[in-house]
This record gives sequence, structure tokens and C-alpha cells, in this order.
Amino acid sequence: MNFNGPRQTLRIRRKHIWTDTKSALSEEGCIVNHGICVKFDGEEAVDSGGPLREYFELLWKMLQFNAFLFAGHENCRILTHNTYALNHNEFYFFGECIALSVMYGGSLPHFLSQAVLSYVLDETTMGEEIIY
Repeated sequence: MNFNGPRQTLRIRRKHIWTDTKSALSEEGCIVNHGICVKFDGEEAVDSGGPLREYFELLWKMLQFNAFLFAGHENCRILTHNTYALNHNEFYFFGECIALSVMYGGSLPHFLSQAVLSYVLDETTMGEEIIY
């Protein structure tokens, strides 16, 4: 992707990846018109793509077993009916993370059921298999 202006740096603590992600996404003007890079707290790696891809893998791995947002079998998770999560924009932030991952070449959350992933990606052919 080609963006104008400086890239937004997401400062992420590995043990608090979801909290730090929500905090970064909550900042006004964050990410929308800029590219992003990731800096893991206490690490020296320069992000030329590797840390960003690792970030999405770690984020999905952490969220996979988040009973606050998802229910169901390990690799066929569906969204929960959780009004607290809805009222606190948890699902919205999750959707933003999927969009960012698609934009920056990261992986998709492999734990979602095929129907949920198709819906989130706005696939018109719900019955066809999506390779990700």
C-alpha cells in the first residue's frame, strides 16, 4: 500500500496486545490515512513487514480463545451475543483489525467459522470455500 505522510507506529506489549491495539485504534486520526508499523515494547526490531505480520498472528492467537468475543469449537468460532462487548466497541475494534490485516498483507483470523469469515469479508457467495 502506498500512503501519504509518516507511518503510524503501534507500540505493542506482547502480554497486552488486545488492550494496546484498542488503545491505538481509539486515538483520533490513528492509522486511517497513514501506513502502520509495529514496535514491540522492549524489542529493537525495525518493522519492514516482519513484526507487522507477527503482530497479526499474535493478535489472532490471543483472540481465538477470548470467550468475551467468541464461542464455539477451536477452529470454528462464532461471535458471542455480548452486549457489554458491543457497547464498548470490542466487535468494532475486531473488525478494524481484520481490515488492517487485509490492507497490510497480514493473515486473517483462521479460527473463525467459514460463515462468519464470509460475512465479515462481505463475501457474496457464502457457500464457496475461502482460502486464507
